Amino acid sequence: MLEIKNLTKKYAKNVVIDNLSYKFIEGNIYIIKGENGSGKSTLFKILAGIINKNNGYISSNLRINFLPERYALPELISSKNFLNNIIDNNISIIMEKYQLKNKLIFSLSKGNIQKIGIIKTLYMDADVYILDECLDGIDKEIKEVVISDLLRIKNDNKIIILSLHENIDLNKLMPKILFLRDGKLYEN
Repeated sequence: MLEIKNLTKKYAKNVVIDNLSYKFIEGNIYIIKGENGSGKSTLFKILAGIINKNNGYISSNLRINFLPERYALPELISSKNFLNNIIDNNISIIMEKYQLKNKLIFSLSKGNIQKIGIIKTLYMDADVYILDECLDGIDKEIKEVVISDLLRIKNDNKIIILSLHENIDLNKLMPKILFLRDGKLYEN
């Protein structure tokens, strides 16, 4: 379980996360929705340990894989060599599944760079997987591959937390939908 108690994050006098408490339970997929600027990315970065909270408690004995909305990759390495350096699985099979070409990263499209981030996040073992807008720039066929991998991870009794701008068929995922509004999480 990933537990948050009385979490608060402020930027100057602007309270983004306001005394938030919630328990994320294993074997579930959570989709967090909210307006732009509602604090979704801030919450994810706090959970991943990238930025500090002002107050509150987060259970800290969990391994967390995080895919931010924006990230940088080394540009002068091939996609296969990059993934081989961080993942133990058979990268060739995974790259074929994701229709990812073995090219230098600087020459890849936005969608293919996004695929690298998704593969890196979903194929490294963790207890919690947090993905911020992971489907941006991904075509419909690959979205189905991502959904299949998310279900595989869910069935391994892991916690998955997503934010999505895209409207996709969520029925396969059977997620718990949460709304971040006024610094608090509300269940649908």
